[in-house]
Amino acid sequence: MLVSPFNRKVTVGDATFTLGVSMAAKIAFMRCQGTKGDDVDIDYAELLEAMKKYNVVLGWENVMMTNPEGEIVPMKFTAANYESLDLAVQLAVAAEAFNVAFGEVPNEVGSENK
Repeated sequence: MLVSPFNRKVTVGDATFTLGVSMAAKIAFMRCQGTKGDDVDIDYAELLEAMKKYNVVLGWENVMMTNPEGEIVPMKFTAANYESLDLAVQLAVAAEAFNVAFGEVPNEVGSENK
């Protein structure tokens, strides 16, 4: 049984998000997609729910917020803070996680197939 996640860092805007896509998350992601003819349709609400349920976002760097004094400061990573991010950012991170799960993943060892 494979339990280790696909860990990747992805960039959205100026921020870097650390993702851990477990096999359970990948299976949940598969359930978020449907087909209509030749088109693949993704249920983004279900995808966001799967991201939350399987704790796909493990951390971040360079996510900034404005504090009560009006200063721009780094935002601490928590699940609640992630959910407070703009929906467009959450969707972009979810799309990146989907690509990690099903897209072309670079070879970890660094060798190339020729």
